Amino acid sequence: DVLLKACLEAKRTVSIRDELLDKGENPSQLQVCVPLLDTEQNWVGILAIAQLPFFAMTEQTLNLLTLISGYIADALHANKAVMQLQDSHAQYFSQQLQRAVLNTHKYKLSAALCAFEMTNENSELQMLLEHSQRGLDLQLEVINNRGSHVLLVLLPLTRPTGVLSYLERINALVEQQFPDMNLARLAVTVRTFQLDQAQSAAVRQFVYQECGLNEQQLVV
Repeated sequence: DVLLKACLEAKRTVSIRDELLDKGENPSQLQVCVPLLDTEQNWVGILAIAQLPFFAMTEQTLNLLTLISGYIADALHANKAVMQLQDSHAQYFSQQLQRAVLNTHKYKLSAALCAFEMTNENSELQMLLEHSQRGLDLQLEVINNRGSHVLLVLLPLTRPTGVLSYLERINALVEQQFPDMNLARLAVTVRTFQLDQAQSAAVRQFVYQECGLNEQQLVV
């Protein structure tokens, strides 16, 4: 099929609108082909769409299909290093973190990491932070190499201004539950890292060195 061949050769989403296919002698029975590529850009499969309303075949729709296909690929084929983690929550968080980093490069989608390191154990504060999770956010709770509880939060589709708003909301919740207190007074160190266009080495430095995690807890 000419559309399947074009998708395999280009390693990108192709549709019947493409000039390359319009000039082909062999018409395709498909309308859109979307590559299913894992976070390491290995082939997992192809999403072959036979029928799609032509009015919906906009650049925005095709980009959305391409974005979603990445998550489908992750669900079908997990990274081997990720699957070696013993904790299933760490596996899922690692996979989503890797995908978020990739999306910032391929689709210019903003994302951020936020780490709350609690020097003193405080179950009430810990529960408050866990319950503050927004709809798309992901959380991972670990104990770092300093012996502190760390709540690592992945904030998808969040720009720097969004991170500031998120932290303002957290501080407001803390002040409401603990009068005359804030995160600093409760011995909580907050670290943030913007994933936008960040190199993997910089992400690893933040996670492993600044936050004090290791490769048995999270794969970056």
